[in-house]
Amino acid sequence: MSVTQLQKNPSDKPAKRQYSALEKAEYRQRQGLKMSKRLFISAQMNQDAETMARADCIAETASSDNLYHSVDQVNYATGECFEGFGTLTETVASRFCPSYLAKCSRQQRREKREDLSRVKPKPFDLLRFITLTMPNLQTDFETTIKILFRAFSLFKKREIFTKNVTGAIYGHETTVGVENHFHSHIHILAWSHWITQKDLAEVWTECVVKACAEFGVKCAVNTWHGRMVAGIQLAKKKASGRGTIAIEDAITEVCKYMTKGSDFEKLPIDEFSKIEKVLKGRQLVGSYGECNRRKGRAEVAQTDGKPLERPVLTYLDTPQINDGEKVKVKRETVVEVGTRMILAGKRAEFRCWLKRKMNQRRAFRKRQLALLYPAATFYTLSGAAWSADDYLSKIPSENVVYLQDWGKVRA
Repeated sequence: MSVTQLQKNPSDKPAKRQYSALEKAEYRQRQGLKMSKRLFISAQMNQDAETMARADCIAETASSDNLYHSVDQVNYATGECFEGFGTLTETVASRFCPSYLAKCSRQQRREKREDLSRVKPKPFDLLRFITLTMPNLQTDFETTIKILFRAFSLFKKREIFTKNVTGAIYGHETTVGVENHFHSHIHILAWSHWITQKDLAEVWTECVVKACAEFGVKCAVNTWHGRMVAGIQLAKKKASGRGTIAIEDAITEVCKYMTKGSDFEKLPIDEFSKIEKVLKGRQLVGSYGECNRRKGRAEVAQTDGKPLERPVLTYLDTPQINDGEKVKVKRETVVEVGTRMILAGKRAEFRCWLKRKMNQRRAFRKRQLALLYPAATFYTLSGAAWSADDYLSKIPSENVVYLQDWGKVRA
């Protein structure tokens, strides 16, 4: 074989470009500012003060003072040095904020790995990666999401799922297809018995058709076999060909972002604030069966054989004593403060207040990062630099050791 033939070999693909931590941080900033701008214009068109406040919070999260990159950070699990990047603090829980989505995806991946490890598989159970898709429905985003959630709720109660699945994690994803129609699907990673693709698709089709009928939406199945598309892959430690997927890739697929900014940029700008309202507070990633973790429920204590419910308190319902009575104090969130000030015509004052508040949080986070990674140097996109040398002389040494030990445990 000649040298020319070797060069033209299609299997010799060029190496994928590796982006630096600085380039990744700058890309996240561009995405955040772009989504903030579109969301704010949409909120103005719909006269929505709350969404305007959220857009300002996303812009502050994407500011040059809030995004950083670093050199010589240490992975305590492997001992390797790496270049890192990230956000010092998030100001709002919004599905259009890239920094918030990245944080949620990272946390969900860690939790779902733990959930899967708790399952005690039954004989002949294997990890299977299942994808359930819906056709493009001729309706708005809110109705599409409601149909998707309703169809999956029906599907989880069907015998094919309850009898075969021991434990599972699942996530919802929606993309924008042709003519700005929404394409929704669900990814499931489950410990289950063997399920044929035909049976799975038939049951899922019945559930979607029933859910569409409940909402008065026409559902057309345009496949040659008359069933909706459903896929099953075997999840292994390492993918070994067609029909298999690596477990880590499957977990990433389940826990990745439901809404991609690049997809939703295709939509008319007035739709942004409506989508933000629909996604607010929705649980997009969940667990089933033995993977299910019941978090946030009331603790139950046994008193004389009778259960006594003790609700878990947060800082929002911390009781304070006032004239001998317990009073619940609810603090205003950043978005609530912003909504109130924007309605009063004080948006500029709100942005100044938000910047001061975030600067206090950023100062704490900078010190935390520096002490957690004493060999690293950090840089914000605005050019400010800091390291552990700026803080070590100002705090007791035992606090530094504690923080570093805490970081090793988390790693």
